[in-house]
Amino acid sequence: MSGLPGWWLSGDDSRQYSPTIEPLEWDRMLRDSGFSEIDMIRRDYADSTKQSTSGMVSQAMDEMVEFPREPLLCPFTVPDVQDLFIIGGKTLPFRQMDRGVANQLRSWTPEIPLTDSLLALEDAGPEPGVTVVCVEDLDETVLQATTPEKRKALQFLFSNAKHILYFIRAAYEDSPYSMAIYGLGRTMTFEHPGL
Repeated sequence: MSGLPGWWLSGDDSRQYSPTIEPLEWDRMLRDSGFSEIDMIRRDYADSTKQSTSGMVSQAMDEMVEFPREPLLCPFTVPDVQDLFIIGGKTLPFRQMDRGVANQLRSWTPEIPLTDSLLALEDAGPEPGVTVVCVEDLDETVLQATTPEKRKALQFLFSNAKHILYFIRAAYEDSPYSMAIYGLGRTMTFEHPGL
């Protein structure tokens, strides 16, 4: 390539010393051309003074490709949600996460109650057909120290909710109790096909 006339005219100020551009500039150019941002970049050497080659991964974007990447931002995917509850967040990091999730979901429904426990769901009095986002298991696994009240709360959840998004820890590695709630959820989808 270097034998061709004009292969590198250095007309662009950001490429004075070589015919390459920085990843930040690649990222901007890719997004301007209808691609995703740089999803991954691999370099031959971690030390930038030794680096001669790098590979970048990006993806051509359209509405159908964007949905799995950013499901909350695609307008055609918004379900019909009347009531939405977020459960969990007894510790600061998860309470902050709850608020962030609530802010993202405000386009679905303007009022989103936050409760810190599954036990408080029934007292909040949601209508049947409620949508529930539960992050309580990230703080403390519900089935680890089960009580009659917790079992009743789970029964209320599965009986009244239309949509449930239930977050658990890495069940296969960390917590067998998280795996138990995963199994319970799978069972409920067979017993309540509309769930």
